[in-house]
Amino acid sequence: MSEYMFGVSRQKPTRKAAKKMEQIAKRHGAYLVEARIPGTGYQRWFVGPNLGHPFDRAMSTAVHGDLIKAGILVDVGDELLLAPTHMAKR
Repeated sequence: MSEYMFGVSRQKPTRKAAKKMEQIAKRHGAYLVEARIPGTGYQRWFVGPNLGHPFDRAMSTAVHGDLIKAGILVDVGDELLLAPTHMAKR
């Protein structure tokens, strides 16, 4: 089965925030991937089973909604950003 990736960002969370992000994603059948990519640097994203629309959208919406409720992400209109208190120092 293929995988559905969502929530790609270059904002690095604190270790505590990353653990909470992993817990929230797991509740919805997804997981957090963090990587340091040559030429790009730090990047993170969520991965879950690719079940097609509308299931993929529902999983992404649920994960992001719970991250907003937990105060980890902030909805700024057209994108979701890490709350400043959960951003790791570079």
